[in-house]
Amino acid sequence: MSVSSSTTQGPAAAQGTASKAVIAQASLRTEPSILTETGQVFTGTERVYPLNKLKRDPDNVRKAGHSEAVIERRAASILAKGLIQLPVVRPERRADGSETGYALVTAGEGRRLALRLLAKRRLIPKTAPVRCLVDERNLATEVSLEENYAREPLHPADEFEAFRTLAEGEGLGAETIAARFGVTPAVVRERLRLGAVHPDLIQRYRDGALTLDQLTAFAVSEDRERQLQVWELFADAKPHPTTIRRAMTEKTVQATDRRVMFVGIEAYVAAGGHVIRDLFTEDHGGYLSDPALVDRLVVEKLTAMVERFQAAEGWKWSQIHLDYPHGHGLARVWPKPVVLGQDRLAEREALTQEYEALGETWGAVEDLPAEVEARLSAIEADLAQDVVEAYDPDDLARAGVWIVLGYDGQPRVERGLVRPRTCFRLRPTRPAPTRKPPETATATAAGRVTRSRRLKRPGGEPWRRCRPSSSPTSPPIARRGFGWPYRTIPTLPWWP
Repeated sequence: MSVSSSTTQGPAAAQGTASKAVIAQASLRTEPSILTETGQVFTGTERVYPLNKLKRDPDNVRKAGHSEAVIERRAASILAKGLIQLPVVRPERRADGSETGYALVTAGEGRRLALRLLAKRRLIPKTAPVRCLVDERNLATEVSLEENYAREPLHPADEFEAFRTLAEGEGLGAETIAARFGVTPAVVRERLRLGAVHPDLIQRYRDGALTLDQLTAFAVSEDRERQLQVWELFADAKPHPTTIRRAMTEKTVQATDRRVMFVGIEAYVAAGGHVIRDLFTEDHGGYLSDPALVDRLVVEKLTAMVERFQAAEGWKWSQIHLDYPHGHGLARVWPKPVVLGQDRLAEREALTQEYEALGETWGAVEDLPAEVEARLSAIEADLAQDVVEAYDPDDLARAGVWIVLGYDGQPRVERGLVRPRTCFRLRPTRPAPTRKPPETATATAAGRVTRSRRLKRPGGEPWRRCRPSSSPTSPPIARRGFGWPYRTIPTLPWWP
């Protein structure tokens, strides 16, 4: 009847019936329960065993064992604070019931292994006394299962705030905390950064309104006001952590920016700048929090560089640009080949022949003799010192040089740029020609009127007239007479 009734009432009713049965069985026990008649809240008695007398209990339910990292953390904790929780043991007995002097660790095998690790490293003696709780009243399997099964882990938010309390309240550094808990300093810094998030956001994480990935995105910056601003901006949108991280760092400069690559993070920090590091994702060097300082350092370095180029090469003017100014409207001059003297040409020819001869002689040898290697290097240096091309001094006197910051953070030098007002050179003036007295006009046989004189240029060369073409093959604009007549650039029209 009980089986059918529990089946018809559903799983919840069956679970309630099972719980009542367990309580009923417990009430039928003749031995005292956990709360004894004397008011004690624990079973068993404390006893001290030497460390080398503690063994693993075969009834321990944890068969997979503990990882090395867990044992390292517990060893560090025991070394710093001692045993906070006593291991639960039961005496090892012979067949006749007498004790062997050893104890079987029912609950606390990880602590026993951590103590053995400390003894192996000779930080404590192998016979160090260990306080234990002897419990033979409860079943060993039940005690081991209860310790591992009924444990509830600490909420991550509580862990973050606890680490921050140790750092700020107790004045412990990340390295000290890491040593006391057996973790790396990087892990402690991550916990401290998460503990620095605004308390409202941490509480929302406890309540389930934020995920851990979203919380780590807010922790990229310690600016709590900015954290709340970003949260209010995306509160109803459930943003992706990447979106939060981008909003938190929108007023910063990434370390991969070409300006930072040009200046260098070391120079930025030396100038008083602060670098924000994302401890939870690959930030490629971090974020620079002062864009104005970055721009100032870039301008100062580019200005010093372009001034050195201008002084060393003799340019008339110089400029710097963070981006290439397309459509600048400047002309350009180029270097011209430098003609070497006959003596130098003959010397270069002799050096080239000597270099080729040495190459043919020693080309098959992998390790050249020192004197041959030195001679080849000397010839290469001698040939490289000749200037193959150079700018004309007149071009240097009117042209300038740019330095533009490239996309990869490398400076790009642009030489020979000429401004519009200096694009055309002024020709030397010629004396004005003497004018002849005007002559009278005469009529030709065809009845056309001509002049015996023609207008001349200031230098004496006559202007060439240019009339609209009437050829059917000429451009339409020339036939229409739109604007100036169709002509070549040097020709200027004149009508008498």
